[in-house]
Amino acid sequence: MIIRAPVFIQFRYIMSLPNKLAGEPLRETSGSLTQARFDFQTYWGLALICKQHLSDENYAVLFEFHDDIVLLDDFESPKTADFFQVKTKSSTALWSLADLKYRKKKAVKKNVEQDPETETHLPSILGKMFDNIEKFGDYISSVCFVSNAPCGLNISSTNFRFKDCNPSDFAKIAEAVKSEYPNATDAQISLLGFEKTELSLEDPATHAKGKLHDLVTVNLGATEFDLETLFKAIVSECRKKSIFKDQLNSFEHIVQKKGISRSDVQSWLDSVQATSMMPAWSEIAPELHCGILEKLKIRDQWQSYRAQALDPGNESIRLARLYIRKQLEKASSDISSLTILVDETAEEIKEVCAPLIVPFSSYRLKAMVIYEIYSRDKD
Repeated sequence: MIIRAPVFIQFRYIMSLPNKLAGEPLRETSGSLTQARFDFQTYWGLALICKQHLSDENYAVLFEFHDDIVLLDDFESPKTADFFQVKTKSSTALWSLADLKYRKKKAVKKNVEQDPETETHLPSILGKMFDNIEKFGDYISSVCFVSNAPCGLNISSTNFRFKDCNPSDFAKIAEAVKSEYPNATDAQISLLGFEKTELSLEDPATHAKGKLHDLVTVNLGATEFDLETLFKAIVSECRKKSIFKDQLNSFEHIVQKKGISRSDVQSWLDSVQATSMMPAWSEIAPELHCGILEKLKIRDQWQSYRAQALDPGNESIRLARLYIRKQLEKASSDISSLTILVDETAEEIKEVCAPLIVPFSSYRLKAMVIYEIYSRDKD
């Protein structure tokens, strides 16, 4: 009989990507963004969202969280992440290796003795990029530096990994990274890359708007919709995600407050489709049996509300619409008059909806009820 010695297997706890995203401290920022760069970053993020949605893959895009833009492969249980640092150049100069490895000296406080062990320089562009690999390790798919200006390290390509540059240039890049992160390996550094974006510095909004138009037409076909209103509403939502600074305690909270996912974009498209399928006011008006002045006021509110209904970030309107839908579900199927259905529904929910509709008017509420009646009819 052979007696085998017991084998002890040591299990190492590996933190999931969602937990690491929620648990890792955010990098300190070296200063606030200019409005122009902030807008450029927002438009680029929107263009990335449109690109991802045209694929069949799941995704979530985070704004200003650990880096300028983060692309996750799933909004519930991500396994990989791509990080993007977005910067603009107003001159015609190329990005050089010197630009990428430059480290600005930290401002020294007067009359404060400096600890000799304290870092005296801010991280370089390369250092900031590698910081993501240092934090998230094997979950990293790529870390990309994005700009409107080309990179002189590989002028023939607009999208490349630094490892594909001239070997001597990659060696210099690796040396620069290792000066900030001594334990960095060439394999890790090979995840760093560059992308020249199609967005122009002079008019990035037009390009991003074109990407949004393509997204809608590919998904919904030749649909009539207000591109300008939709674009403004979505850009506003992206900006809100970027500037949110409160405490985030869970991955779900991160995606909710800092991210836009495939399901969010699908809800935008559903709203566009519902609005485009609405009957013209000329078809609705004959069904409303009320005074001419009231009908004109409801018409005015209807026309302005159709645009507001496309705003994905208006939480008050979202709640009001929810109350309206719930009340419509309770309505008797025997009601044959649009006027009666609108009046009874508006009266039932007026108290709960009044604080959500600013400025409140009964005409606005009735216009919203009419909108939901016809939206419901298309579901």
